[in-house]
Amino acid sequence: MKDSLRKDFAGLEKLAIICMTKDRYFEFKHVLQYWLRYPVQLIVADGSENSETEEYVELIRRSGKFHPKFQLVYQRDQSFPARFRWISSQISRPYSAFNNDDDFLYAPNVEKVIWQLEEKMNINGIYSWRNFSLSYISKRSSDKSSQGVCEIRTSDRLVHCLDSEKNLPDAIWLSVQRSEVVKNALYCAFSSSMNSYQNDRLSANGLSVAFILACILSGRYLETRLCLFYKRSFDVKADWTLAHPTIGLELYKLRAQTIVESIIKTLNFYIDHHSKLNDVERDKYLVKNVLSTCSAFNAENCTSRASIFRRAKEKIILLMRSAFRSISFLGSEEKLQKIRPIYSSRIRLEWIPWNIWLVFHRSNCCRDAYTFLQRFPKN
Repeated sequence: MKDSLRKDFAGLEKLAIICMTKDRYFEFKHVLQYWLRYPVQLIVADGSENSETEEYVELIRRSGKFHPKFQLVYQRDQSFPARFRWISSQISRPYSAFNNDDDFLYAPNVEKVIWQLEEKMNINGIYSWRNFSLSYISKRSSDKSSQGVCEIRTSDRLVHCLDSEKNLPDAIWLSVQRSEVVKNALYCAFSSSMNSYQNDRLSANGLSVAFILACILSGRYLETRLCLFYKRSFDVKADWTLAHPTIGLELYKLRAQTIVESIIKTLNFYIDHHSKLNDVERDKYLVKNVLSTCSAFNAENCTSRASIFRRAKEKIILLMRSAFRSISFLGSEEKLQKIRPIYSSRIRLEWIPWNIWLVFHRSNCCRDAYTFLQRFPKN
């Protein structure tokens, strides 16, 4: 076994990596190859319709070529809520982080974050200030929700967590968290979907919102200057694996209301059973108020013709980036790493391939991310 597989990472022995994947075999296998070098628990929740990912997992298991303390847990289930419930039952390490099939999470910095969490017992999780998404770096979206999760008071966290510009704050999803928080939040999300789930964007938003609110109710997060997460350069803003809503506006509104009520009921139960939360009735009211104004359930945003054209535009941009990626980097990787851009933090990245950002930041985490993301298939 290579020396890189024998190296001891004591902090990472405390970490569970959660990878949710669906029909992205090529992307997933690189995530698995990266983490098998470390003593983490890797929990793979696969929603694929084909068996390629499952077969690759079995191949790795039989090979035995992984860190001695690496633990691989796998299940294939096309039900999104069922995967949330299953993950919550499988986590066996004190800290958790999501590394889905379209992300890169830098292991050495994660270990540093874990040691910070060991010292700061009043913090539920730590997130990175940058590398969340193209819109975050280019400042086209508000960072109010990211700042809000740092608030000391529960009420302040709730008010800022889901705003009109960023309904699913990456500060929660792209962070290293205490596993008890993740377990409870995942189960809350699953429970809220019991009577209202369908395989579409509306239901997926409901699961995400329930997860985020449960995390925020549990306590505050901390911002770090360390780079943790990177998005792949050919990222897709919309989830093309979920059916676009085709139901009428009135029926859509009724479904959205059912989902919101289910989330409120689940989170009210959660609040009642967590005595550390202050002013329970006030928090219940705030949860209801936040959900009633959350644009994740806005029918106009999900069913309008403009939304359909926007998704088509994003797909076209995705294909164009793939076509021109081969000429984007004419020099070697070593030459690219020597580039020192001017005002790199002000560069507008909306129309620039994401991995150019990795060239701007010359630290080890960015070099590794650049190398990792370049391995993805160009299709």
